[in-house]
Amino acid sequence: MNKPQIRFEGYEDEWKEKKLFEVATYKNGKAHERDINEKGKFIVVNSKFISTDGKVKKYSNKQNEPLYKNEITFVLSDVPNGKAIAKTFIIDESDKYTLNQRIAGIMPKYDINTKYLAITMNRNKYFLRFDDGVKQINLSLEDMKEYRNYYPSISEQNKIGAIFSKLDNLITLQEQKYTKLKNIKKALLYKMFPKANETKPQIRFEGFKNEWKDRTFGEVFNYERPDKYIIKSDKYIENAKTPVLTANKAFILGYTDEQNTYQTERESILFDDFTLDTKFIDFPYMLNSSALKILTIKNRNDDKLKFNYELLKLTKFNILGHARHYISVVQPTKVLTTTVEEQNKIGTVFSKLANLIELENKKYEKLKNIKNALLSKMFI
Repeated sequence: MNKPQIRFEGYEDEWKEKKLFEVATYKNGKAHERDINEKGKFIVVNSKFISTDGKVKKYSNKQNEPLYKNEITFVLSDVPNGKAIAKTFIIDESDKYTLNQRIAGIMPKYDINTKYLAITMNRNKYFLRFDDGVKQINLSLEDMKEYRNYYPSISEQNKIGAIFSKLDNLITLQEQKYTKLKNIKKALLYKMFPKANETKPQIRFEGFKNEWKDRTFGEVFNYERPDKYIIKSDKYIENAKTPVLTANKAFILGYTDEQNTYQTERESILFDDFTLDTKFIDFPYMLNSSALKILTIKNRNDDKLKFNYELLKLTKFNILGHARHYISVVQPTKVLTTTVEEQNKIGTVFSKLANLIELENKKYEKLKNIKNALLSKMFI
């Protein structure tokens, strides 16, 4: 039956299948390459603008193809496996935007809710099937004419649209909180550690005036090269608690319940030989790659470890030839560091910030998961 899993009370009728041109008017954008101007009046709606939800902007003094409030813009062209194709963006104000080529402008008819139509068209599997992973994707007028979907009454569309508008606003606000905290951390990293060719930071706790002194990371960290973990079963375990970590981009390969986790109580830093990247770890884990090295602090102290982790992240290493190992690259590197007391205070600041950032990120991810769950159950 043509009904979704979850509905508002009082709605029981089946949804009707309709083609795009039955529910909306359609137009193509026009070229703006020669009219781009940083001080232009109009925002050029191109694929980059839409794929970044309006964050990356170009401007034009010419409105070659005007857009109006509640019009939906839609990406028609993208590279193979691109993330922009079929993305939608709703215009919030008339006389503010101009439509670029290879972008469609779609205006819903009177009995179609804008938010509802934008959600159902956004990255719809009908459009994604034109991506073969090899050729440039170019959705034609005929492709758009053949697109069809299911629509309830305008009353039910309005309710669904309102739910997702509120959710998107909450997600945006939560993303802003998360981003703001990350920016605060960046600003503090810049000011609480000395700049190049200086021996004192811009911001310090009261009572600390001494110059920072040179030390090598070999003097700071204990270094361990763990044995590579080999899973005993033929697959990872669903709902297991111990992650198996690797040096590649996936980082977490899967989860296991096998015992003898490498680290159970102490916090540590994982150092990647290949990318020179580091991660701060405070949970039990297994290591799948010998390219990951375990760094722990000498004269153990949590806040001191966090201070030196941030110092490690800030340091640019001089890589000679093909050397990409802790012993040859990181261990002999000299850095400016301060007294244990000041390290602890700085480390405490960044530990608290890290916890706040993680908390706000979890809230952000939870809201996105709620949205995805509703998308799968409130539509056909």
